[in-house]
Amino acid sequence: VLIATRDVAAVSASLSDLKGPKGASLTSSLFDFRVARYWAQRTSWRSGNCWIVPELLEEKTSWALRELQPSLLWLTLHVPLHAPPGLYRGKLTITADAHRLTRPVEVQVYPFELAAPQEYHWGLYTDSSRWRTYNEAKIEAEMRDYVSHGITSLMMYPLKHSTVELVNDRLRINAGDFVRYMNLARECGLRPPTVFSFQDLETMTNRLIDAKREGQEK
Repeated sequence: VLIATRDVAAVSASLSDLKGPKGASLTSSLFDFRVARYWAQRTSWRSGNCWIVPELLEEKTSWALRELQPSLLWLTLHVPLHAPPGLYRGKLTITADAHRLTRPVEVQVYPFELAAPQEYHWGLYTDSSRWRTYNEAKIEAEMRDYVSHGITSLMMYPLKHSTVELVNDRLRINAGDFVRYMNLARECGLRPPTVFSFQDLETMTNRLIDAKREGQEK
């Protein structure tokens, strides 16, 4: 975390390669560098009160610092499968205006892989309504990012990706887009159980019924 004693217009960061045992190294390209955005979030689902929290991790090459407001830096390392075990050392350099700050970075690589027990599940609320504005490649990249961070299962909203209509007093749902997303999730390594939320079904059904009544009255 960075905290400045005055406003700083432009801050940037760079990471060196990390040198390890027997001439091995973890190159800076293996690190995903992000800066957290702080914003207002409700203290509970229905509350009118908010607190300011870091939530969104953004890719940035340069950003501003406000006086006494923290700036959270986030580094994710993708260790190659066959990287030699041992301690790797490098440095993180922060440049702020004309000033430069260097801090050591150490990573311990262990000689084993983490277990992935099939009887445990780590789920994620996807907020998948955003995908309507994404192309297929971007959706796939997001799903693969879930898997790379240990997520195994998703919470999905079928109605957000379906066409719903009332035909001869029967509810008809075309879930073609939703089926496509679920097939893509399996291809990316996500697995059951999948949580489906139909929380808008009653509201949607009532809206269709009201629209039919209005049409009949006309």
